[in-house]
Amino acid sequence: MMDKDNAVTVIEKLAEICKDGEKGYKDAGDKSILESVEKGEDEAKEAYQEAIRAPLPSDVAEIVSRQARSVQTAHDRVKSLRDELAA
Repeated sequence: MMDKDNAVTVIEKLAEICKDGEKGYKDAGDKSILESVEKGEDEAKEAYQEAIRAPLPSDVAEIVSRQARSVQTAHDRVKSLRDELAA
């Protein structure tokens, strides 16, 4: 179990990361933000493709496949928004 001092340190660090992230997004344009989100979606897609190739129980494989489709849909939407901004 984490002691109180360590918990406070972790919370402070997370708050600092959030503030840094907010500052970066405030300074970025919509296209830059969408490119960053798309990169994250690309990484998620790769992780799901790897998981789909793994031997999984059928019920788990079904869930992973459904989630992978959802990630692909989100990726396509972000890419479409980014492309609209570029046009």
